[in-house]
Amino acid sequence: MGQSFHNRPADFTDAEVESLRLKLLDAAGRMTEDQVLKLADSLHEVMRRRRGSRSFQRVEMKL
Repeated sequence: MGQSFHNRPADFTDAEVESLRLKLLDAAGRMTEDQVLKLADSLHEVMRRRRGSRSFQRVEMKL
């Protein structure tokens, strides 16, 4: 969990990330499927931006 993209220093400790993860899982249990998907999509978008959308480039190359 301590690893981040592009060698960015982590702003959260592993314990803080674990606490946040557990809180999100608890909240997700009370959310609609659409709300969970919106949250997941937003987190995936953060990852795609950090990676420079390489995942999209790979998909386009296969097509």
